[in-house]
Amino acid sequence: AKDRIRDDNGINPKDHEINKQLIEDLGYSDFSNYLMQLKGDMLCTDWMYESLPERARPYFDIEPFQRNQWLEVLIDTYEHERRNCKALGFDDIMVNATVGLGSNVALREQFASRYEFVVVDEYQDVNKAQDMMLQFLDERSQNMMVIGDDDQTIYEWRGARPDFIRSKLSDNSWTDYRLSRNFRSSPGPVILAAQVIEKNRNR
Repeated sequence: AKDRIRDDNGINPKDHEINKQLIEDLGYSDFSNYLMQLKGDMLCTDWMYESLPERARPYFDIEPFQRNQWLEVLIDTYEHERRNCKALGFDDIMVNATVGLGSNVALREQFASRYEFVVVDEYQDVNKAQDMMLQFLDERSQNMMVIGDDDQTIYEWRGARPDFIRSKLSDNSWTDYRLSRNFRSSPGPVILAAQVIEKNRNR
């Protein structure tokens, strides 16, 4: 993708002014983590949105790149190159599965009918795509249990949000079981964690 942009062959439908130096300086690890978070949040560029099948579009929002349009060009060029190579990353597999279940009723019914119960551990670490996928799988049985602690979200770099487990805590259709005793930690770390959590502004 960088080579294509160097050669003025990037995917650039809006004719942005491209800061090629910023593109050269961006490391792959930082770029791939950002792209993973973007896809986990079911966000895409204008070009990515236009290239989606019509049935998939309702599940995505468009991310505005007003201050860093060069990044939008790099993402689009990378995505174009990835598709040409018929390559998939983990985030692509996850998003495609979510879109497939959401837009194909027969497929969703086929998978949802396999599971009488859905149990998900570490739910504080799911992202939007995973949350949607799990709701599709639970659509038939309405018999899902999620286990997690919204104070332990550690995967925000790939789109995980504690909001998904918090929404269930505030939803009266869900039953809340509290595990208030800790059997695996000594008192020191538990007391310290509690003192930090007390400062939480979100609740």
